[in-house]
Amino acid sequence: MAVEDKKLAIKRQFLRYIHPLKSITNAVDQKKCWIEQMKYLVQDFKTLLNLSFKEFWSTVVFNKQATMGLCTFLQEAAPPHLMDQLPQDSDVLTIYNEIDHFAYKLFKRLTTSSENEVLIFTVFLKNVLLFLFHFIRRILCPLIICGACYAITIL
Repeated sequence: MAVEDKKLAIKRQFLRYIHPLKSITNAVDQKKCWIEQMKYLVQDFKTLLNLSFKEFWSTVVFNKQATMGLCTFLQEAAPPHLMDQLPQDSDVLTIYNEIDHFAYKLFKRLTTSSENEVLIFTVFLKNVLLFLFHFIRRILCPLIICGACYAITIL
């Protein structure tokens, strides 16, 4: 029997991650708008994380936008060596770190096979998941994007 059920899937739109350099120039209004949008993204992550096992997987399978925020964050988030290129504003950095935190938790839920509450992650397993999350986010996604751009230029 499949865990997914179309009736259990949340029918709503989920936000995409927007890199702050793409939407904030210098205007205070733009910064406030970006922060508000990213607060909704954090709320999307929290909503997904708070779903029951069946609701979570039904939403992921049947609502194609459910993981859009995570995917765009993995693709567009600033790698550690470029963090200084983010706007050095405490409000922007606070919401950015919150997005990073909940993106990791969502990634962890998507990549672990059990919802058993008795399952206790070892420190080693947590470190492996954290490494995979950062590897995908900071190394693999840029390589894929660069490879796709290169393939387009040679066509």
